[in-house]
Amino acid sequence: MRKLFKRALTVVAAAVLLALLATGCGDKVVGPEPGVRVHIPLGEKAGAAELFRVTVTGADMDTVVAQMQPQNDAVEVVLNVPVGPSRRFVVEALDALREVMFRGETVVDVLPFADMQLAIDLRPMVPMLYFSPHFPTVRMGDEFILTLRAAKLPGLIGLSFELAWQDLAPVLLDTAFAAPGVLEAGADMWEEGLYFGIYSEVDPFVDAEGNGVLAYFRFSTYEAFAAGAHAVPFAIELNDLSGVEVDLAGVYLDRALLRLENPNAIETLLGGAGADEGRAAVALPGGDFMVAGVMGGGGQDYYQAPFLARIAPNGTDRWQRTYPSDAPGQVANGLARSRDGGYFLVGEELGYHKEVGGSFVYRTDGEGRLVFEAALDTVLTNPVPTCVAALPRGGAVVAGRYWAEWWDQCFVATFGAAGLRDVLLIPDYGAIHDIIAVSDTAFVAVGTQDALKAGDIALWRVVDGDGLHLSWTRIFSGQWDEGFALALAPGGDYIIAGTTTIENSAIRVIRTDPDGFERWDRTVHWGWDTTARAIAATPDGGCVVVGDGYVSEQTRTDVIVVRLDAAGNTVWERTYGGTGTDRAYGIARGTGGGYLVVGTTDVTGRDDNDVLLLRLNEEGLKFAAD
Repeated sequence: MRKLFKRALTVVAAAVLLALLATGCGDKVVGPEPGVRVHIPLGEKAGAAELFRVTVTGADMDTVVAQMQPQNDAVEVVLNVPVGPSRRFVVEALDALREVMFRGETVVDVLPFADMQLAIDLRPMVPMLYFSPHFPTVRMGDEFILTLRAAKLPGLIGLSFELAWQDLAPVLLDTAFAAPGVLEAGADMWEEGLYFGIYSEVDPFVDAEGNGVLAYFRFSTYEAFAAGAHAVPFAIELNDLSGVEVDLAGVYLDRALLRLENPNAIETLLGGAGADEGRAAVALPGGDFMVAGVMGGGGQDYYQAPFLARIAPNGTDRWQRTYPSDAPGQVANGLARSRDGGYFLVGEELGYHKEVGGSFVYRTDGEGRLVFEAALDTVLTNPVPTCVAALPRGGAVVAGRYWAEWWDQCFVATFGAAGLRDVLLIPDYGAIHDIIAVSDTAFVAVGTQDALKAGDIALWRVVDGDGLHLSWTRIFSGQWDEGFALALAPGGDYIIAGTTTIENSAIRVIRTDPDGFERWDRTVHWGWDTTARAIAATPDGGCVVVGDGYVSEQTRTDVIVVRLDAAGNTVWERTYGGTGTDRAYGIARGTGGGYLVVGTTDVTGRDDNDVLLLRLNEEGLKFAAD
């Protein structure tokens, strides 16, 4: 019963400690004036220490006693101690039952000068199994080792225990092995824990005082589990002891707390309940970005609304706006910044509550307030705007697909300050996925043609002169291929990014001249079901392509980022992902360099996605914050 009570208190104390880690604050205890301020950093403390007590004694002074409750893993006691020789400092770490678990002491002269720094080593005082270090700090993507130690357990020759960590923690146990000189009896691992048994054939594997290293556990951390810092508790559940007289209930069991940090990452997650996605991004002067997509609500995907958010260079959002409507399911697919600093936001109305869906085209001012809204439903059947580009003279060009003759076909539409101006129907079975405005009167779009058969990548040039009309079409044959993204390279070339099903799906990148004729065609293989969804041109004539793919045939998708040079050679490839599904839908090159990748991430692995914002430098590495 005593053991269960202690463990319950231990869990409560660790839970409180975990909650307080995020505050970054720690109490400082100050003794009586006058005197010299003495700082005692306690360093690695017991995993469930409820209280620290510091006692200072001396021949010519009154006893000074100070105590504090730990607030974080950088515990420091600060107190005033009278000047004089041979001051004895005793530091004790107490558990929830006020039993002294760790103790340390030292004797020093306190001199009448500046503040003193005093390091005191804390040693176990009760029979226990404990981790070293108690509070390791590890960068995401690195390995670390937890060492299991025994204290005050003389004669120990064998034990079995369970090591557990929290569900869906961003850690993976690589190896578990006994300390040198100790034979491993067995280890069975499950998803969030390990059953471990060790023994010594001949001699006890602790020294005469009952102290010794028993086992090592090597862990690795996911590189991009999520933004910010994470605290992961580890706990021991003791099942058996042999060779010692101490009862199981009399052995203190440690609870370590791992801190994962990624100080160079600028990844901000937007969203709440329901499925949230970032679909498009544009760079703003000064280093900010605008991001558009969809916010879910109530945990039900069909309660969705488009959103627009302004993101600061450090990854925080300056403001967010959502645009709810009578239609419960709306998804923003495209975003463009207008000439006057406002924004065009386009997307689709999902047809959950009617036979067909619909469309929307929003025009906002620079703060995201609606200026006008329009739709294409009056001129097209079930239109789905997928992309938008701003025109130099003002207005925008919108493209996508619509329902015609039992199959999807392509459309291009222009909008002015007051709304819809003109619509061009392209009788090619397929869809347009991206469009750029080469000038006020010339637009180039990319997508898929002939989807009824094998599926080819198509490039269309549309001209606005006495009405919209098709100037030319270029076809790039494939095998169920799709063109998803388009960039304008220096010199007027076009770079297409998409996917091909050849060899289990791969990224396909094509460069053309200004007339749409192929210069080169490249395929980038990575994992399974790999798709390129967005592209950004680089100043050297190359491009950065983002998308996603499966790490293996049975696991979740990760974000893929690939840079190609002007000749189509791969410069580097990067992947980012966590325990759940991660996808990339958009990319924007920052005005000061680097890139912002937007998409969706399931950080919990429970299909409750948030908006992923991933800031990268020119090498595709996570951007270092100022």
